[in-house]
Amino acid sequence: GTSSTHVIAAENLPAKDSELHGIPWLPRLIEKARARLRGELPDELMYGCGGDRKFFKKHDVHPADFLRLVWAAKGDDGKILHYVLGPS
Repeated sequence: GTSSTHVIAAENLPAKDSELHGIPWLPRLIEKARARLRGELPDELMYGCGGDRKFFKKHDVHPADFLRLVWAAKGDDGKILHYVLGPS
Protein backbone atom coordinates (compact mmCIF):
# COMPACT_ATOMS: atom_id res chain seq x y z
CA GLY A 1 0.00 0.00 0.00
CA THR A 2 0.36 3.59 0.58
CA SER A 3 1.51 5.48 3.63
CA SER A 4 -1.06 7.02 5.90
CA THR A 5 -1.45 10.78 5.96
CA HIS A 6 -1.93 10.55 9.73
CA VAL A 7 1.03 10.85 12.13
CA ILE A 8 0.71 9.51 15.67
CA ALA A 9 1.45 11.81 18.59
CA ALA A 10 4.50 10.72 20.55
CA GLU A 11 2.70 11.40 23.83
CA ASN A 12 0.02 8.85 22.88
CA LEU A 13 2.49 5.95 22.87
CA PRO A 14 2.63 3.71 25.93
CA ALA A 15 5.04 5.04 28.56
CA LYS A 16 8.65 3.95 28.42
CA ASP A 17 8.19 2.02 31.66
CA SER A 18 5.02 0.21 30.55
CA GLU A 19 5.09 -3.59 30.53
CA LEU A 20 3.24 -6.43 28.85
CA HIS A 21 3.25 -9.66 30.85
CA GLY A 22 6.17 -8.28 32.88
CA ILE A 23 8.24 -7.36 29.82
CA PRO A 24 9.31 -3.71 29.94
CA TRP A 25 9.20 -1.61 26.75
CA LEU A 26 7.16 -4.18 24.79
CA PRO A 27 3.88 -2.21 24.66
CA ARG A 28 5.71 0.89 23.45
CA LEU A 29 7.72 -1.08 20.89
CA ILE A 30 4.63 -2.78 19.50
CA GLU A 31 2.92 0.58 18.95
CA LYS A 32 6.05 2.08 17.41
CA ALA A 33 6.32 -0.88 15.04
CA ARG A 34 2.67 -0.58 14.04
CA ALA A 35 3.10 3.14 13.40
CA ARG A 36 6.24 2.46 11.38
CA LEU A 37 4.45 -0.11 9.26
CA ARG A 38 1.60 2.33 8.57
CA GLY A 39 3.99 5.21 7.84
CA GLU A 40 2.67 7.12 10.86
CA LEU A 41 5.78 7.38 13.03
CA PRO A 42 6.58 11.04 13.74
CA ASP A 43 9.99 12.45 12.85
CA GLU A 44 10.94 12.87 16.51
CA LEU A 45 10.58 9.13 17.13
CA MET A 46 12.81 6.46 15.74
CA TYR A 47 12.11 2.77 15.34
CA GLY A 48 15.41 1.28 16.46
CA CYS A 49 16.26 3.92 19.09
CA GLY A 50 18.44 3.07 22.09
CA GLY A 51 15.51 1.65 24.09
CA ASP A 52 14.42 -0.47 21.13
CA ARG A 53 17.96 -1.76 20.58
CA LYS A 54 18.27 -2.69 24.26
CA PHE A 55 15.02 -4.67 23.99
CA PHE A 56 16.08 -6.40 20.76
CA LYS A 57 19.43 -7.40 22.24
CA LYS A 58 17.95 -8.68 25.50
CA HIS A 59 15.33 -10.78 23.71
CA ASP A 60 17.55 -11.78 20.77
CA VAL A 61 15.17 -10.37 18.16
CA HIS A 62 16.26 -8.58 14.98
CA PRO A 63 14.42 -5.26 14.36
CA ALA A 64 13.28 -6.34 10.88
CA ASP A 65 12.01 -9.66 12.25
CA PHE A 66 10.03 -7.78 14.89
CA LEU A 67 8.40 -5.62 12.20
CA ARG A 68 7.46 -8.76 10.25
CA LEU A 69 6.09 -10.31 13.43
CA VAL A 70 3.93 -7.28 14.23
CA TRP A 71 2.65 -7.21 10.65
CA ALA A 72 1.85 -10.94 10.66
CA ALA A 73 0.17 -10.78 14.10
CA LYS A 74 -2.55 -8.53 12.63
CA GLY A 75 -3.20 -6.75 15.92
CA ASP A 76 -2.93 -9.81 18.16
CA ASP A 77 -0.56 -8.80 20.96
CA GLY A 78 -0.74 -12.36 22.30
CA LYS A 79 1.07 -13.67 19.21
CA ILE A 80 3.80 -11.07 19.66
CA LEU A 81 4.12 -11.88 23.35
CA HIS A 82 4.31 -15.62 22.62
CA TYR A 83 7.15 -15.02 20.16
CA VAL A 84 9.09 -12.79 22.54
CA LEU A 85 8.68 -15.21 25.46
CA GLY A 86 9.90 -18.07 23.31
CA PRO A 87 9.21 -21.76 23.89
CA SER A 88 7.87 -22.59 27.33
